[in-house]
Amino acid sequence: MVEQQIAGGPVMLTPQQVAKRWQVSADYVRRLFAKEPGVLVIGNGDRVHIRIPPDVLERVERRQQVA
Repeated sequence: MVEQQIAGGPVMLTPQQVAKRWQVSADYVRRLFAKEPGVLVIGNGDRVHIRIPPDVLERVERRQQVA
């Protein structure tokens, strides 16, 4: 389980953190999570940052294990 708490809410993960955990590139993580429901998208246009909630990460990990 990934969940940690800061100020009452779950810690959002960066693509770099997920990439390190999975041993893949951050670009791969960004593409995989780009349209995933529940991902926080910050910015618009060319400068977009995403943050991945722990529950979304766990959902995608379960889905990837089945595939």
